[in-house]
Amino acid sequence: MITELPVTITLTAPYATRANATGGFGVDLPLLRDGQGRLILSGTHVIGKLAQAMRNLAVLLEGTAQGDAFEGDLKHLFASEAQAKDKDKANGREARRALTASDFVLDSEFVDGGTRTRIARDNATITVAEGMLQVIEQPFPAGVDLAFKGMLRVFGAVDQAGQARLAKALAFVPQFGGMRTVGFGVVAKTVFGVATPARKPAVTAAVGSAPLQLTLRFENPFCAGEGRNTPNIYSRPKRRQRTKTRPTGARRGGR
Repeated sequence: MITELPVTITLTAPYATRANATGGFGVDLPLLRDGQGRLILSGTHVIGKLAQAMRNLAVLLEGTAQGDAFEGDLKHLFASEAQAKDKDKANGREARRALTASDFVLDSEFVDGGTRTRIARDNATITVAEGMLQVIEQPFPAGVDLAFKGMLRVFGAVDQAGQARLAKALAFVPQFGGMRTVGFGVVAKTVFGVATPARKPAVTAAVGSAPLQLTLRFENPFCAGEGRNTPNIYSRPKRRQRTKTRPTGARRGGR
C-alpha cells in the first residue's frame, strides 16, 4: 500500500530553482519547468530539504522521545543507515527510502519574459565588475505568494504521529531553491492535506481467457535501469540481439 500526502508549499517571490535547459536570450538563470512547461519545485529537492530538516530536528531533540522518533523516521523513510555506507562500494541494492515525492507544480498563472538582475561591484571603481551582470528569470513581482502543490508518497501506512512529524519537519524548512543568502525562496507556509491510501480499481479477467496484456501509465518520469555504474548513475538496459539461424541441412550460397 502507498499512502499519499497532498502538500502545498507557499513561497514568497522571488525564488530560484535553476533549470536543466538553456533559458531565453541573455538569461543566466532560467527557472525549472516540467515537460508541460509548468514552473515546479522538483520532488528530489523537496525530499532533500525534508531529510535535512529531520536530521536537524533529531539533533536538537536528542535524548527525547521526539528525537528518537525522528531518528526512526530517518532510518525508515530515508534509509539513512544505507546512505551512510561507503559510497564507493554502493551497488544500488542497499535499503531504499520509503518516502518519495512528485514534483510540486506552481498553482497560478505567470507571465513569460520577466527578469531580475544582480551585479558584482568592483571595489576600486565602484562600478559593475567586468562580466558580473547576472540575469535571473522572475515572471512575477517580489512579495507575491506562490503556491506549489504536490504529493508525498510513503510505502506503507502512516499513523497520525508520523504525519505530524513530517509536517513539523517540512515546516522547519525556511527556504527552497538557491540564492537564499539574498532572500530568495522564503517559505511563507506549508499546508498538509488529508492522507489517503492510493488504490486503483482492479479489473478481473474472464475465466479461461487468453493471457492478459498489461499496460502501465506513469504520473511522473521514471527510470528503468539495468544497474549502477556509480552510486548515482544508472545504465540503460541493453536490447537483446536476435540471432539468425539457417534451416537444418541448408548450404551456404545454395537455393
